[in-house]
Amino acid sequence: MLDLEKFESGKQQLNLQTVDINQLIKESIHTVSQLVKEKQINLQVNLSPTLPSVSADPDRLTQVMLNLISNAIKFCDSSNGHIRISSYLVEGLVKVNVLDNGGGIPEESQEMIFEGFFQAHNQTTKKPVGSGLGLTISRKIIEHHQGKLWVESELGQGAKFSFTLPALPIGKKLSY
Repeated sequence: MLDLEKFESGKQQLNLQTVDINQLIKESIHTVSQLVKEKQINLQVNLSPTLPSVSADPDRLTQVMLNLISNAIKFCDSSNGHIRISSYLVEGLVKVNVLDNGGGIPEESQEMIFEGFFQAHNQTTKKPVGSGLGLTISRKIIEHHQGKLWVESELGQGAKFSFTLPALPIGKKLSY
């Protein structure tokens, strides 16, 4: 709640650094690796080896990655879970995708899931789990980094969450 309030009031300060997004993704995957193993989820990772750095707050960006991966774990197919994570450069933007093979998100809910406290009714659990703020905060974090976060999904076909961030020119580092 406090995070959301800070972002909405404009009081959230970002600790911008030069960030290797692939390294951040790998560290995020490592954080949830035990859960992936326990749920016997097939995790496929395809990170572009030549990806430029981004200017970002690494703690906040890790928060976004952990939220997206955790959601993918929670909603992927319970008997044959599959998650794909990828990164690449497109038109000067670093793009990250987190794709799961869960039940998908109905088209009419795809923007609402980014609103505070919204929880999809087609969750695989009997009762919604979580606060319903993870995606709201994640979108705010990405937007504060001059990026964009969205979902593409069809009911029964899983969901692909993607975000873009401006890439730093090759070889450029932030001056602190």
